[in-house]
Amino acid sequence: MNANDSALEMYSKAMKIQEKLVSSSNDPVTADLYQKISGVYLKKGDYDKAMDAARIALNINEQILPSVHPFIAESYHHLGKIYPLNDDLNGALECFVKKMKIYETIYPSYHRLRISTKEEIAIINKNIKLMETKTQLLGLLNRGQK
Repeated sequence: MNANDSALEMYSKAMKIQEKLVSSSNDPVTADLYQKISGVYLKKGDYDKAMDAARIALNINEQILPSVHPFIAESYHHLGKIYPLNDDLNGALECFVKKMKIYETIYPSYHRLRISTKEEIAIINKNIKLMETKTQLLGLLNRGQK
């Protein structure tokens, strides 16, 4: 058994213990466990399972925390890192924009998290434009070959 499989097994055991300790699945520890499970699936290259677990973590955080809580922003960050791996730059952009809106309400403009998020948004926008240009060029090439 490799380290990732061992980690998933341990997180599964932790989740079972957590379910016995709390009456609701809407708990910050449960959200954190799902976030960690998502990270393991990400390391394994199983992006669909990583996305599913990250969405569950985000949903829990949105239900139990104020709408501008840093943990919600972190959940969006994590999802935003998974979307491009599934060839969805627009999904990533949406997550990072939501993360930035949260950061704009809780941090000053010079805060490192706002600055790094702004950079991430710029990179994603650049990559979206590159993909659009590539698609247009391929379309022109295909028309030229006919």
